[in-house]
Amino acid sequence: MSKDVTDKVDIEETSQDNSKRKRTSAVWNHFKRIKVEGIQFAECNYCKARLKAPPDYGTTHLNKHYDKVCKKWPRKIDIRQSFLKADQKVSGIQELGTQIFSQEETRRELASMVILHDYPLSIVDHIGFRRYSTSLQPRFNMISRNTLKNDILKIYKEQRMKYYNLLEKLKHCHN
Repeated sequence: MSKDVTDKVDIEETSQDNSKRKRTSAVWNHFKRIKVEGIQFAECNYCKARLKAPPDYGTTHLNKHYDKVCKKWPRKIDIRQSFLKADQKVSGIQELGTQIFSQEETRRELASMVILHDYPLSIVDHIGFRRYSTSLQPRFNMISRNTLKNDILKIYKEQRMKYYNLLEKLKHCHN
């Protein structure tokens, strides 16, 4: 179809008055209602596919789309599920093991990377970095600059205490 219909797309407001039926199906968390040239569609929030969705159509076809067809829907994953992990050691030998995703551990690794490479705190605001991080681990909730700064300060304080305690031990050994 060579006709451009992007100008004729109306997004319906989500507020409902008493004369209209409410959308109670959980499938509507994955779609938004739009009208194209007077025809009602449901647009997938993930892949932007448009499926016909007049009020009398039901939601079975929408459920099937996001559950089986949509390739961009982040599937429900048990956060305790293990993933294969390949560790590259300094010696060049690679070890294979399992890993369970941890938001806290990922935040700590991000802070360590910023410290190690002297990256700016604003790296967490860069759209390219956000896309890259999401492609590696979709379950990671990106943090703000302030949170990154606090994580870096926490690492600094931990390292300071570690070296302080080490110096105290050395001081006692030489006395």
